[in-house]
Amino acid sequence: MYAPLMSIESAGGRAVISVAQAARVVTALNQVASTDGPTADGEEKVRVLLRELQTLLGYEADLETILYEDLGRKPVPKIARRVWYGPTFEEIEPRDDAAVQDAADAGAGMWDIFRAKLKQNRPSPCVAVYSEDHGGGGWFETMREQFLVPHGWADILCAGWIDRRDRLVQFIVLRKETYPPFGPAERELMELMVCAVAPLIDREMFRDETPETFGGLSPRQTDVLRHLLTGMSEKEVARALHRSVETVHNHVRAIYQRFEVNSRGELMAKFIDRRVLEGVGDVG
Repeated sequence: MYAPLMSIESAGGRAVISVAQAARVVTALNQVASTDGPTADGEEKVRVLLRELQTLLGYEADLETILYEDLGRKPVPKIARRVWYGPTFEEIEPRDDAAVQDAADAGAGMWDIFRAKLKQNRPSPCVAVYSEDHGGGGWFETMREQFLVPHGWADILCAGWIDRRDRLVQFIVLRKETYPPFGPAERELMELMVCAVAPLIDREMFRDETPETFGGLSPRQTDVLRHLLTGMSEKEVARALHRSVETVHNHVRAIYQRFEVNSRGELMAKFIDRRVLEGVGDVG
């Protein structure tokens, strides 16, 4: 499917992906992370990355990012938020969270597989193909008949990662019946994408939270913190908020005091799972 300029292959015989593909993931991440402004909300940034993932996979597929919470809920965790992009997006709306929750509940067997894999190696994402990794039983056939085939889908590729608040961030690619089955390369590309994007999603979730989430900060301090969590320097924050660097620095000092940290690194560690950031360099 791909024409790699250079291949990366592990000693264990894992999938082959190209350096060019890996570079495109990193480039897309940098472009999205550096954008700001009134139209650059969290959901739009995630959609940009989903579009890039669609291109890299070579599938004209529907893609979703789903945030699950209450991981102990039965049969599967509760959907807290979704960001969706795909060619049939407009055709099958409205597709509310309740309908998606029903589909997720029908796929409870896959959640059991995810739970086991995540428990084995929590810092790493878990990647699975529904048709290949369903582990037996009749749940997949029921899900296929009720939730996939009616919309022209044949299979699901999913990658999940548990964030620092014990919530599950999951990427889903819905494959059309006319496209070839998912293979090892698609699995590895999904793993790379989740490793790269997870910290950004974590920050964007905070950008869209209410000020109360940051307990005790003033509205201006909250604005400063949100900008800091996108990776901005104090000078860039000052320019974005039309304030002096000294004023922003004073806000930063107050934020450090509020969260009992002494550096930018310690502050970021409060909001981003450091293990995932460290794992980015180990991919491939």
